[in-house]
Amino acid sequence: MGDALIAWEQIRRLGSQVEITLLTLDERLKHEATLRRQMEPFCRAVHVLRRKRDPRWIWRSLSRGLPTLVTRFHDRGLQRAVDEVVQEAQPDLIHVQTVHMAEYFKNAGVPKVLDLIDAMSLSMERRATRERFPYGPVLRWEARVLKRYEDRIIRHYDRVSLVSSADALHHPERTFYINPNGIRVPAEVALALQRQPRKRAIVFHGNMDYAPNVDAVVWFHRDVWPELAQRHPDLQFYIVGYDPRPRVRALHDGRRVIVTGGVDDVTYYLTRCLVGVYPLRITTGMQNKVLDALACGLPCVVSSNAIRGTEHLRGGEHVVVADQPHEWCEEISRLLEDAELRARIGQAGEATVRHEYTWERNVERLLEVWRDVARQ
Repeated sequence: MGDALIAWEQIRRLGSQVEITLLTLDERLKHEATLRRQMEPFCRAVHVLRRKRDPRWIWRSLSRGLPTLVTRFHDRGLQRAVDEVVQEAQPDLIHVQTVHMAEYFKNAGVPKVLDLIDAMSLSMERRATRERFPYGPVLRWEARVLKRYEDRIIRHYDRVSLVSSADALHHPERTFYINPNGIRVPAEVALALQRQPRKRAIVFHGNMDYAPNVDAVVWFHRDVWPELAQRHPDLQFYIVGYDPRPRVRALHDGRRVIVTGGVDDVTYYLTRCLVGVYPLRITTGMQNKVLDALACGLPCVVSSNAIRGTEHLRGGEHVVVADQPHEWCEEISRLLEDAELRARIGQAGEATVRHEYTWERNVERLLEVWRDVARQ
């Protein structure tokens, strides 16, 4: 998930500069040992708390007017455990990631920073427009309740951040600090892999249990792929990412459309395919997947939604933008048939993301905010 990626990239750079006590929820026991092994070198202490599954969370949402994103993650037993960790750690500052966890720390009597990452209520609104009955009305209800909750909870925090200024427009009454994400692929790794030959293939990558990603690939396969596959009989379409839902697995035919599931290194596919395709219709914040693809020198065709939160990327220069099915087919075909265009778009995109979107700059901005809040 994007929030886990952000936490990992930040913590491993911050561990040498500040003392970190990490508190996280993990409901999957098999992941705790890996999490501790990865995080303990950078943290003073790592606390892994587990939430008991409570079937009453829907009732609590309805009766208390709280969003399900809050009631699913919050319970009183865990609240006591969180309070004990805070009391033991005696932190100078608390940094909370995502609206899911904001309830636990709203009353902590120390300076607090909340990183919303995205405006989740805006994401819910956009998802609701794509869902049929009964899911559409349910998501619209959740979006309204979540928007009220976001407006309320951010008042408890000294500073609140988002990765994109576009999301800040959803809460015009609050001033946010904007801290864009970075890219994961080191330049030397991308350069070495780019020397390998590419295959006649297009690729989408991401967490394939995430609804916007599922919507994107299912729509693309239904509305774009048939004509594209007919025009390019030797073309393959790779869908790369963990935990593909049944709707995504059903697209796999083992020959033209390959659903890989989780892979050890996604950069292999980003440096072996000719074109990246990111037809996201439901988006908020920044799309890390697009940044990582561009960092690999992969020329990408993207929806206008997919680059809404990345202010330094321009269509026609760093990426190619398409929204309607015929536009997707034409733009992908144009890149497939023009090696010089692929090289120009790929090089421009890579240069821009490597200059504008680094985790080092992300952490510098974060430290500056922490110092400012701690001095207040």
